[in-house]
Amino acid sequence: MKNNLNEKIKRTLPILIIFSVLFVLGIPGIVVGFVNGWMLLAIPGIIFVVGGFFGLPLGWTAFGTMIESRNLLNAILDGMTDIGDLARSYGKSQRTMKASVVVLLQKRYLTGYKLNDGGTALVVMEKPVEPEAPKKAAALKCAYCGASLPQNAEGEGGVCEYCGTPFL
Repeated sequence: MKNNLNEKIKRTLPILIIFSVLFVLGIPGIVVGFVNGWMLLAIPGIIFVVGGFFGLPLGWTAFGTMIESRNLLNAILDGMTDIGDLARSYGKSQRTMKASVVVLLQKRYLTGYKLNDGGTALVVMEKPVEPEAPKKAAALKCAYCGASLPQNAEGEGGVCEYCGTPFL
């Protein structure tokens, strides 16, 4: 649960840093490229600047949301499960905090919990008792040749298909 979010953060941060550096390097790339007539430097510079100008604010905002989600997840795992307490702790409304918790549940970052009936607190889910798998009947083998014998529902006997030995 928490590991998925931490892994996502670890993957995202280096990418954002690389694109931020390329954005900054794109500006002198444009200037030097056009002044010296080096289009192979100017064109990537334009791409880095334009892409960074539009993409980096979105990327860093999403990254900030991931960090906030990780901090909320840590608080819940440390035992703070009341929505009101979480809201006060983070300076948010209860409605906003409940929405943040629902996102953690939906993205499966927070497993083993559910909101109570009033939606005011998280409760630990009881693990459902899984029904036992039906036991397979012991495979019947022919006493004479060892071949597998067909099983029927009524438990009636038959004759081995391979050697003709009768069985019950």
